[in-house]
Amino acid sequence: RVTAVVSSKDVDNAKKWGADNIINRSTDPHYVATLMKDKKELFDIVFDTPNSLSTGQSIKLLKKNGVVVNTLPNMSMLWGMIRTMFSSKSYSFVHVVSNRNDLELVRGWMEQGSLKIPVDSVFKIKDMQAAIDKQHGKKKGRVVIQVENGWD
Repeated sequence: RVTAVVSSKDVDNAKKWGADNIINRSTDPHYVATLMKDKKELFDIVFDTPNSLSTGQSIKLLKKNGVVVNTLPNMSMLWGMIRTMFSSKSYSFVHVVSNRNDLELVRGWMEQGSLKIPVDSVFKIKDMQAAIDKQHGKKKGRVVIQVENGWD
């Protein structure tokens, strides 16, 4: 069983990708408190890609032998690893190393139209602060940094 937490714009994609339960954080901004209070649903894996849950929240949402997987290594992740050291639960992270073959495969999917990545905005590298501000604000897609000719 898969539960996806998404914003309103991603509800249809979550359904299309096979989520059994969809929580719309746009219409239910207190979804974490509800999940923690009800304890109806605990998870084998919490895959926190935006790193939006606190260490304590994510650990409390786990079943026995569950694991939190984070994509942004930081001090919170280190604290999670320490907190779960003597527990049946664990805290981990994903480390991705790109290679040419994988990137060419992804490019092929994009050129064929089978992989669509929505882009909200593109910023030159010289405008990095504006890109960071946009990333932390409202957006509908990815914020892209243009490196080539980005200092012009």
